[in-house]
Amino acid sequence: MNMNKKNKMIRRIFIVILGSLIMSAGISFYLKAGYGADPLSVFISGLAGKTGISYGQTSASFMLVLAVLIFFLDKRRLGIGTIMNALLVGIFVDVFMLLDPYALLPLSFAPVVLLAGILVTGIGLGVYISAGLGEGASDAMMVYIHKKFNFRVSRVRMAMDFVYLILGGLLGGKLGIGTVLSMLFTGFIIAKTFTVMRKFV
Repeated sequence: MNMNKKNKMIRRIFIVILGSLIMSAGISFYLKAGYGADPLSVFISGLAGKTGISYGQTSASFMLVLAVLIFFLDKRRLGIGTIMNALLVGIFVDVFMLLDPYALLPLSFAPVVLLAGILVTGIGLGVYISAGLGEGASDAMMVYIHKKFNFRVSRVRMAMDFVYLILGGLLGGKLGIGTVLSMLFTGFIIAKTFTVMRKFV
């Protein structure tokens, strides 16, 4: 690997770390606001409640299991960024939840924290994806189903979100207006962030 390629790889790894950090902050905003989170986070928080381990540990465990499954289905969908994101998001969310800077805010700020969660999570995802080092485990599964069965990506995403919501609700995950808003706006925020980040990658 020549110096130019090495520097590009280092930059992309840094972007994965940065995106995972931003995304984790957004997820913690969702969880602290208490108005419901994105469908995947609803599922993971519900699963965490049943297993008795932290959100971050549950997230990392589920994503790694999903990554192993995808490896056997279509390993082309995976990359170093897939594994890094799975582990880092789990660690970072637990750190943000432990620090709990939101406890200093009055309850009236909860809607602001929710809106921050939607914006920050979308930005984090856009930054992470722009690195091009592999899709997140859940997104990799979405793309696999899309290519395998020739279903539209939007329909696959909606179906997966629906499954996450149902399972998350059954497991005790909190649904709310935050869940609806995340489904409406996160994709748009990701797309805008990705467009900006392409100039730096």
